[in-house]
Amino acid sequence: MKGLLIKDFRLMKVQKNFLTLITVIGVFMALFSENVSYTIGFISFIFSLFSISSISYDELDNGNAFLFSLPVTRKTYIIEKYCFGMIMGLGAWIIISMLSVAIGIGRGQEPVGELITIAFIILPLVLFMLAVMVPVMLKFGAEKGRVAVVILFAVLYLTIVMLAESVQQWGEDFLPILDSLPEIGIGTFLGILIAAAVLILLLSVRISIGIVKKKEF
Repeated sequence: MKGLLIKDFRLMKVQKNFLTLITVIGVFMALFSENVSYTIGFISFIFSLFSISSISYDELDNGNAFLFSLPVTRKTYIIEKYCFGMIMGLGAWIIISMLSVAIGIGRGQEPVGELITIAFIILPLVLFMLAVMVPVMLKFGAEKGRVAVVILFAVLYLTIVMLAESVQQWGEDFLPILDSLPEIGIGTFLGILIAAAVLILLLSVRISIGIVKKKEF
């Protein structure tokens, strides 16, 4: 798996200009956007997409046929794609969340608790997107898979926008509302969301392994 991860990180060099552009856009969004919580979802989702682009690169010029002629099992290949996606997505999520919280504190406009809550609501959405994207790309290939990924990305991003708008509208009442729920607090609520996303991700791994094992290269 280490070799596959090295391969995918080396493939990122091909997209270094795009990666740099997205990073710069993300920083500017965090600095100048009125609601920095948008930035957390945007950057986290974009960086997660690099795992999908690596699948597309593997399919070019019958690359998978060569790849699986090496001592690489299909199960290992799939697990590596999820690991790569999580390294990229979670790494970006941690960095941009810390940056957004720091900017929020500096501005004094948005309570830190609300920003942290939004960040942890976005986290399971990132895992869910990864759980859907990988099997879709493996099943339908690069062209049709990209269309499905764009649609999914748009839906999830709109969800984040609506969540952020709701938090901004409710203001300081948002956290007390969750904490006042009779049977579940905000920490438990976020824990359930993340646990559900992890279970969906594990199910997605099994589905993706099944898809690749049935494929002929």
